Amino acid sequence: MSTTETPTKPTTPAKPRKAPRKTSTLQITGRSLDAALKRAKPVASKRSAVAALGGIMIRLTGGKVTLEATNMTTSVQARMSGSGTRGFTALVACDLLTNAVKLLGPGAWVAQTDSRDGTLTLAAGAKNLVLPLLRNEDFPSLDFTPGQDLMSAPGDEVLPVVRAALPFASKDQTRPALTSIVFDRKSRVVYASDSYRLGVFDCPGMIARRTGKISVPSEAIEYAAAGASKRWKMTFRGTTAVTIDVGEAVYVTRQVEGKAFEYRHLIPDDFDIDYRVPRDELVDAARFAWSVLGDRPSAPLRFALQHDKVRLHGKDKSSGAGMSMEVPAAAMLVKGSKITALDDVGLNAMFFLSAVEALTPLRGGKLRVQTISPLRPILVSGQGGRVILMPIRLNA
Repeated sequence: MSTTETPTKPTTPAKPRKAPRKTSTLQITGRSLDAALKRAKPVASKRSAVAALGGIMIRLTGGKVTLEATNMTTSVQARMSGSGTRGFTALVACDLLTNAVKLLGPGAWVAQTDSRDGTLTLAAGAKNLVLPLLRNEDFPSLDFTPGQDLMSAPGDEVLPVVRAALPFASKDQTRPALTSIVFDRKSRVVYASDSYRLGVFDCPGMIARRTGKISVPSEAIEYAAAGASKRWKMTFRGTTAVTIDVGEAVYVTRQVEGKAFEYRHLIPDDFDIDYRVPRDELVDAARFAWSVLGDRPSAPLRFALQHDKVRLHGKDKSSGAGMSMEVPAAAMLVKGSKITALDDVGLNAMFFLSAVEALTPLRGGKLRVQTISPLRPILVSGQGGRVILMPIRLNA
């Protein structure tokens, strides 16, 4: 007896269910976003293979809207005004967000994220701009919690000091100790050196709970100084993390490893030659020398003291261009005698310009120039600051 099987109907595969659509909304202004973006954008990584590190994280936490960016060495949290859905987050490519500010203008915006499409819609009046979102999961978790070890100073005092010290820090990342700005909390000075020049600047308003030196990467200091106005509050978490709160933004970086270098032994105790030179005229001469000689090894600046004047001159051997300029000066008594002449001292024209520009003149509008011989360092001093310049050996 045979049996007949009943044919079964083919099953239709179930359609995948779409993820529920989740939206979050934020009300901001283009003006506020632009101000915060100017502080966050410089920090965003520009060369990372991870796209999220080139993005700006827009976040609403605790009723406060912030922009976050990082290059894994320095991180920033820029504050801005706004309100919206609790827990709003949106990670957007920095360039796209910058372009949005230009396109939509400074007025009122409504920002809305769409989790299903992975987009951020920016609406300003009749304009609607849709931007793709980066993955939030790829953006590192950043900690902007301040530490307990406090060092602060009035912004209008510390900002000129750190900005004056910045040009003296090295850009050579293979020498991390020289890429830092050192805050000496006991002596209340800020200093930096690239081994060719040293800048030391007084910060008498510095208030610290502890003494000792803190070395902070000059990159982080440069970002913070550019984004600051009236506030400068540094705190230290443990032995590594440094938080810089400048009011409009908070920057986080790591202390430079190793012991901070000591600068005092680089400054001679005694000098045989001591001159007073008008600061503005010396700056003018230094700018003229740099415009002709530049930063080329083939074009050293020759600095000579001649009785009642300072003579700057030099020639670029590669181009044949040369310059000379004289500035009035006054020799001072040293150890009961007055040396009124000094043969040419070789200097880097750009380094010399950075030194005289960084210094505030003494009473009478002058800078103090001291040295011992053409092969020894030159000390240039002003009000609350001093710079050591290492000479270059000159060929006849």
